[in-house]
Amino acid sequence: MNNKGLAALCLLVVAGILVAALWPFTPHPRNEVTWAPDGHGLRFGDYASIFSSSAAVRPPSPDGNCSLEIWLTPGLTDDFNVILAYALPDNPQQFMVGQNGDSFYAVRIPRGSSKGPYIEVKRAFRQGTPVLLTLTAGKQGTKVYLNGKMARTRVDFGLTADALAGRMVVANSPVGNNSWSGLLQGIAVYGLELSDEDVARHYDAWSAGERSAGDRSNLVALGSDVLYLFREGSGTTIHNLGPSKQPDLYIPAHYLILKPDFLRPFWRNAYGDPTAIKDIVNNIVAFIPLGFLLAAWLSRSQSTGRSFWLALFIGSLLSLTIEVLQYFIPMRISDTMDWLLNSGGTMLGAWLFVLEARNHWLGRLPLAGRIWKVLYPTNSPATSSAESKLTA
Repeated sequence: MNNKGLAALCLLVVAGILVAALWPFTPHPRNEVTWAPDGHGLRFGDYASIFSSSAAVRPPSPDGNCSLEIWLTPGLTDDFNVILAYALPDNPQQFMVGQNGDSFYAVRIPRGSSKGPYIEVKRAFRQGTPVLLTLTAGKQGTKVYLNGKMARTRVDFGLTADALAGRMVVANSPVGNNSWSGLLQGIAVYGLELSDEDVARHYDAWSAGERSAGDRSNLVALGSDVLYLFREGSGTTIHNLGPSKQPDLYIPAHYLILKPDFLRPFWRNAYGDPTAIKDIVNNIVAFIPLGFLLAAWLSRSQSTGRSFWLALFIGSLLSLTIEVLQYFIPMRISDTMDWLLNSGGTMLGAWLFVLEARNHWLGRLPLAGRIWKVLYPTNSPATSSAESKLTA
């Protein structure tokens, strides 16, 4: 067995990594957006997004005040995602609202920055339970309401009507796979700060199902600029029922990202992502077997030191190739952090082989030791070479 066995295991590990990292191997996966059976709302699956047909213009607001309402039912409460975003060509993440587990968050990222003001409301979502999210911005700061009741205020958040301009991205991040799952039944934008009474009254209307095209006269009086009710029931267009000439929304046939990152810098991490630690561990652990087996296979023909560095180079190159290819697959994210973590996993695996070559720790394990002795016999000529010191 010897070299052939190690080579076969290396190929199997590489194949497993490629499948896990690049599945479903298509740049055009199906967009999992469907109309609700009663025609009132859009259902978003695991990989789904819709967009405005063109860039939304700033709501008419002389003083910069504004308000945003979103009527939805979350499908999950253990995920981190984006519900609605406004993206500019030079600042694709200028304003986003989303779900972090059962919490609601809003983030505003200034142009040229990777971070910005952040506001969060815990226990905002319950799976399968409708909720009206309302944000208002005025002289007293930014206020967040849940179902008509104030839940959080931040005076330094800095939200203005300028943030509600640009390309609208619904149920996903503009720059990477971060889609929201659930039922969406309404979005309204106002060029003014709604009062507490307005917010409470609107919640009563949303929850009673009374929002309709017939409401437009009241919305105009209140300064509403945009109104999407998602009641078309079929087709690929969601019409703006507000008084302005803001763009309609459309449902693309394929799941796509508006402006995907290419090798996203590692310092641009998602806000409060609860899966971050899990992803870090997975990215390291996935490449440990590859580093170990590559170093072992290479050591059959050269010193342990050279096999260590060659294994690290091959594993790092494989990871970089995967990250480049992931740019073309919307269900994946092209990320330099993953490349660094994968390289670290490869290094750790190769280092474990160096320890094995010196101390034969693996051979002391009951079942794994017997398998390893078949793959890497200790009486082979290469063993003495594998026991040499680690050198550059």
